[in-house]
Amino acid sequence: MATAVSDGEMCKEAAAAVEARADAAAAAAVRALLDYRSLAPRGAPAPGRFETFGDQQYHIQILAWSLAANNADFFTYHVRWLCTALTSRGVGLDTLARSFAAIDRFYKPRLALRLSQAVSAVIGAGLAILNSWPGGGAVLDLPAVEPFPETARLVAHLVAGDEQGARTVVASIAGTRAGYVATATRLLQPALYRVGTLWHRNEISIGQEHRATAISRSILAELFQREGGSVPETGCRALFAAVEQDLHIIGPQVVADAFALAGWSVRHLDARTSLDRLIAEADAWRPELIGLSVSLSQQLPELKRAVSALRSELSSSRPTVMVGGRPTNQFADIWRWAGADAWSPDAEGAVAAVR
Repeated sequence: MATAVSDGEMCKEAAAAVEARADAAAAAAVRALLDYRSLAPRGAPAPGRFETFGDQQYHIQILAWSLAANNADFFTYHVRWLCTALTSRGVGLDTLARSFAAIDRFYKPRLALRLSQAVSAVIGAGLAILNSWPGGGAVLDLPAVEPFPETARLVAHLVAGDEQGARTVVASIAGTRAGYVATATRLLQPALYRVGTLWHRNEISIGQEHRATAISRSILAELFQREGGSVPETGCRALFAAVEQDLHIIGPQVVADAFALAGWSVRHLDARTSLDRLIAEADAWRPELIGLSVSLSQQLPELKRAVSALRSELSSSRPTVMVGGRPTNQFADIWRWAGADAWSPDAEGAVAAVR
């Protein structure tokens, strides 16, 4: 259930006002932190990681997005994510709390009362989590499909960089109890989610996460080649990509593979594909379906921007736009907010949704 801030139209007005003054607010927050540090007694412990101008802009972007969607959960999720990442690395939260307070102080005298109250309500929800951490709640769990029992063993092998062990676990399922799509969605997908969570909690290194991803991509490619064979063609085309800021491409690759196995002609664009290139590719190829993926909640505004641009630029061909990825599973009906036609939590459901 979304946590509404206030009247929806008023919140959109507040979001626009926040975005219009974002750079000035970020600069004010940085100045407040510099003043705070300059006044700290000599020899006092560091208050935490220094929040840069870019950090402040990022907080303000999420704040504006939460207001525009009239959903404080987006901002509080952002706070929980930061709290988990920082405290697991031994970094205090004092500076983060002061950043939020400075942003609130900046907007209060510059916005109409009803708008500033909406801004303060969202920031206050975030500060409440900071003040009660670690009792502020964990990062939201996923309402995912039931994973195979072997998922925990696969995670252990992936974290250890044991490619042969990982292949053995996958082989015990693939081709016997499940095909490519079920193996990908009920074994490898939840395993990679778990690996990402371990990195977020600083329980594994970024190198271990990257190695786990590389092993998974190799295994998935072999599984797909083994099962691909000759599939009756449907005559339909589908184009898949992650949003421009998202470097995680396994998710959309699995969905693309699932559509290929269902007889669709598919194209999957690489990571770092610009929105302009995505639009150009779609305009030239004219697919019936465009699938967009996000892996972090902070990328949801980019998803909304991409859907809007596709709608505007491809109005004549009007392809179906389907979205997916971890954050779309975490927030109910976020795909509607993004303006998409459809959503699916996994590759299997995505194919079923367009049959």
